[in-house]
Amino acid sequence: MIKNIAVFLLCLLLLLTPLQAAVNIFSVDLAGYKMTSMVIAEMKHEKKYFRYHDAKLLQKYLDMPDSNASAINVFFAEYGKNKILFDTGTNAKSITAALKEINVKPEDVNMICITHMHYDHTGGLLDNNKRTFPNAAVYIPKEEADIDENKNSDIFSIYGKDVKLFPRNAEIIPGIRSVPAFGHTKGHTSYLLTGKGQSVLIWGDILHAPVEFAHPDVYLVYDAYSLQTIETRKEILKKYAGTGTYIAGAHLVSYGIGKIKREQNGYIFAPLKK
Repeated sequence: MIKNIAVFLLCLLLLLTPLQAAVNIFSVDLAGYKMTSMVIAEMKHEKKYFRYHDAKLLQKYLDMPDSNASAINVFFAEYGKNKILFDTGTNAKSITAALKEINVKPEDVNMICITHMHYDHTGGLLDNNKRTFPNAAVYIPKEEADIDENKNSDIFSIYGKDVKLFPRNAEIIPGIRSVPAFGHTKGHTSYLLTGKGQSVLIWGDILHAPVEFAHPDVYLVYDAYSLQTIETRKEILKKYAGTGTYIAGAHLVSYGIGKIKREQNGYIFAPLKK
């Protein structure tokens, strides 16, 4: 019940919080792929939805400028015949318009890797109950597909045999592996791309706003399993901070691609410059 309420609040927040439409596109060559970040929207999470064990300290943290700044980013990776979307944003209109900016048609996309099934990540898969991407296989973590509220999703019936469920730590294709990152949802999964001596972790919703970099114990009400969310986040921040691995985050500002740096008792996001 709590998990369903959390999902409802997430949907309500995204529906009611003003979104700044964005046409920002940023492309960079990483790990053997031409990686493009498409900023579908920019937003700020309402501060009342953040949680922390000390309410006064939380208010202090949230009083910092842009502590709750966020975005909806979708990532597109291209290498040879592989034209891969990582999540699809909130709706078909937005994602197809963004792809048009980089001269990609919906029928060009042949793979879609889903981090989790919240609607701001899967909403672009369907257009009036039809496939937005007619030639794409859709990869979904099995643990995510098995969540009760996801089992009856129209995605499964409409994409049919082109839905590919996979277990933990799966090789999606050579150079792309799934990374279990459970907590935000029961099956939330990141994807690690490696090639040409580089690596990129497309991490989905490991965190949503700068305050969670600085204070990793802060979380949002729509993190379905808050303790696991925090544990997973800390593990990933510790593992990748100060390394050569790039991060691509669905809700990170400044195009969402960059590196993690340690700062005092927390971390900061250092985005790549356009």
